[in-house]
Amino acid sequence: MFVAMIVSCGNPKHSSTVKTPKSVSSVSALKRKRDNIEAYSLQHKNNMLVFAKVPGKDVLLKIENEKWPDEVEYSYNVLKDDNGKIIMIDASPVSESGDWDVSHTHYFYGDGNTFLFERKANAFNGCLTNDSVVYETIKKYFAPSFKLLKQQDIVVDKNGKALDKSKCAVDVAIEDAKVYPNVNACLKAYHIKL
Repeated sequence: MFVAMIVSCGNPKHSSTVKTPKSVSSVSALKRKRDNIEAYSLQHKNNMLVFAKVPGKDVLLKIENEKWPDEVEYSYNVLKDDNGKIIMIDASPVSESGDWDVSHTHYFYGDGNTFLFERKANAFNGCLTNDSVVYETIKKYFAPSFKLLKQQDIVVDKNGKALDKSKCAVDVAIEDAKVYPNVNACLKAYHIKL
């Protein structure tokens, strides 16, 4: 079970490992940085560390060679760049029923501070005919000081048609959607030990 939201392309090695200049805090630059990290994750799957939280255990299991335990409560993906710096952490609760899917992804500046928190969720929702799936994406972009620059909240159907959030929001695991200011806080909160 590899969880990733992959789009775009670029040269993430250079964009993710350089110092964070003030100009990087523009939202358009942060969008490019996120896209570069996603492209990097496709090209460097071996740099992804995968962990699982299983019921009744406090310590996460490191997943190797796609060998997953039978029961999983959460999966965690930690992506490092070529210099060994963590550039992304994804946490995904696992739906036993398969009726919903949620991921909480933190993207980091070169200094380890969070520049983007992205929550993707989808679930069956009665607001649509035939109980179709609703897709919600929340993005919060941050300056190097962790000041919120912009928040986007998009709710769409399977064809990408915009939906009224007040009627069709995905409310699965919202209580888990905490944004952490940096890599260390994220690792600590998720109990990830590298």
